[in-house]
Amino acid sequence: MHAWFFGSWWGDFVKNVFGIEGAVGIPAYGAMMTLAFVCGAVLVLFIYKKFSLKFGQLCWLVVYMAVFGLLGSHVFSLLFRIPEIDFSSWETIKSSALKLFSALMYYGGFLGGLLGLVVFCKKENVGFYKTGDMILIVLPLCHAIGRVGCFLAGCCYGRHTDGPLGVEFPYGSSVGKVIPTQLFEVGFNLLLFAALLLVYILVYKKGAETDGKRGLICGIYLTAYPVFRFIVEFFRDDTRGTILFLSVSQFISLFLFAYGVYVLVTVSKRLRKAVPSVGVGGQV
Repeated sequence: MHAWFFGSWWGDFVKNVFGIEGAVGIPAYGAMMTLAFVCGAVLVLFIYKKFSLKFGQLCWLVVYMAVFGLLGSHVFSLLFRIPEIDFSSWETIKSSALKLFSALMYYGGFLGGLLGLVVFCKKENVGFYKTGDMILIVLPLCHAIGRVGCFLAGCCYGRHTDGPLGVEFPYGSSVGKVIPTQLFEVGFNLLLFAALLLVYILVYKKGAETDGKRGLICGIYLTAYPVFRFIVEFFRDDTRGTILFLSVSQFISLFLFAYGVYVLVTVSKRLRKAVPSVGVGGQV
């Protein structure tokens, strides 16, 4: 299903005013992706100086992560859905492969963006975890807005249900009602964004020593979101690839969670070393 903002009246308006036929409005999915990017960019502009970045560096960071993230999102969408390619002829191979490549996979974009972050940090000689903290404050908000686009487009949907929360994509579809897993992700990501924003306020507030706490936000995100994603995958029913008995996203979630635990343990050890122990008589 393709949802559009403005609808048929927009087409009539464009036809009557500009003489152009065929305009059907603005694709809702693309509009929400654009809104997600704009909101993320605006928020980063308010906080990037707290993470010891210059404006020029920030611009390059956006370029690196956007390029690597989009490429990773498309490549993963194709890579893990190769069995869906029609190999009956060269033309069908091209058309089906291009269709799969045109789709987006969140974790592919996340890992691609992570690679872009690594390349940027090496090039600019800036801290990986500190810069990652900045990105991961903003990411849940962007992700939530993006999932609204998924809901409007009818992709990334859940299993069939006859319960009161079921929705139809599109209305009247023969598939019937499905679980709106996109909205589950919207709600969770908004809560995660609020939690990480609070951590940012407490950790990166003016005058606070933050070097020892670098990676804290990364660790929280990398443990919280993968757990949620692993669970919500059990309720999804769209085609997205499998590895053994797990979905691709569940498989990736396991590794990200393990990495998140490692990051949190590392931050905890660093903070313990930074706090002097108190001996007998209160002497340090």
